[in-house]
Amino acid sequence: MRKIQSVLLLSCLILASCSQGDMDEEDPLPSSSQATTPSIPSIAQTSVSGQTSSSGQSAWTSQTSTASDGSVQVTQTRLIDASQGAVRNTYQRVNLNQIPVDPKYNAVIFRVTDETLPDDIYQAFVAPKLFSYGGGRDGHLVSHDNGNGTVTIFFDIAFLDGLVSEVPSPASDWKIPLPEVDLIQNRTELETLLATRFGLNQGIVPLAGCPKKIYLVVGQQEFDATSPELAEGDFCQLNVPIATSLTVSMDLAQWILGIAVPAGLVDIRGIFETRVSFPVANIKMSFDRNALFQSLEAELGGRAWILDVDARAGVSKVLETQLLKVSVQGDLNAMLGALVSKVMDQFFQSVMPIPGNPGTAGCGTAMACLRLSYARDSQDGTLDFQWVQSTNTITGQNYLTSTQLRATGRDP
Repeated sequence: MRKIQSVLLLSCLILASCSQGDMDEEDPLPSSSQATTPSIPSIAQTSVSGQTSSSGQSAWTSQTSTASDGSVQVTQTRLIDASQGAVRNTYQRVNLNQIPVDPKYNAVIFRVTDETLPDDIYQAFVAPKLFSYGGGRDGHLVSHDNGNGTVTIFFDIAFLDGLVSEVPSPASDWKIPLPEVDLIQNRTELETLLATRFGLNQGIVPLAGCPKKIYLVVGQQEFDATSPELAEGDFCQLNVPIATSLTVSMDLAQWILGIAVPAGLVDIRGIFETRVSFPVANIKMSFDRNALFQSLEAELGGRAWILDVDARAGVSKVLETQLLKVSVQGDLNAMLGALVSKVMDQFFQSVMPIPGNPGTAGCGTAMACLRLSYARDSQDGTLDFQWVQSTNTITGQNYLTSTQLRATGRDP
């Protein structure tokens, strides 16, 4: 069983930034006794156009737009750009504290203890584990002689959430199974414990963040193996392989590949910078159900049934037309999918095979068939929809995890 080591940088996670050799890239945050955290207001709702409210160092502006025929009303409450910096600073000072749990669960768990933050982030966060394997098709180690006395060693890493049992191979569709040491054990029992003992009843979720630095350690030597792509691209997804390489002298490469790796003497260390998500907008829409139904009927009515994909396209077209009657700021596409799904749930029903109609033979099995529901109660009142837009911010708090470099496959 390979050795896995997860080390908590307490100075980084409890109101401070990481400081270790070349990793001292940020000023330390103030201690908890010195920090002054502005409160984050709840997103207010108002029907007065152009109203702006402020609380502490942040301000929200609210605007309501109503269609001339009364069929659609949209209220948008947004955090003004000038205040986003102050709110971001608040989230960058979150107190992440480790919760002691039995080692049998094979998990490092954190909680947020800052009472100024919204309730939805009072969850149990599981820290990532680092997994490393060779950069070949089935995980075997690959090296390249550069012809100038140096050799480049290729390997892949992945930050794992402990909830999946395999990761993609770097060069094929083959999956690399993960050892038990990289998986959370007895998850249901662990979640029950966290709920009863710590009040964290929303289950466990991965600690969000992005890989920041990758180091290869051989004996007393430490090499920075962070690729330029890591800084330039978005590698913030867990359980996804990240291609990594290191160029060293021919003699060192031969020793690493021939002696150090088989003997378990090569460590890979990864610095994972945590991030949080905070709301910047709250959009509430209200549609007159009868008017919306009539528009759907004009677009999709007159058919005994319709394929799910065609129904979604028609609903999307109707909603886009409806929303042209009002002013909507921001990216409409980001919320349109969820809005379409709600309308589909409210106004459509499934169609099973219709006797004598061979076109519906596959309905309910091979394909999803729908039709508009003409139940009168589906046309009364309003259909309300709410969308909260969030943005991510790096907190500057780092988590250090490490593993041994080994080949998971055999050389061809």
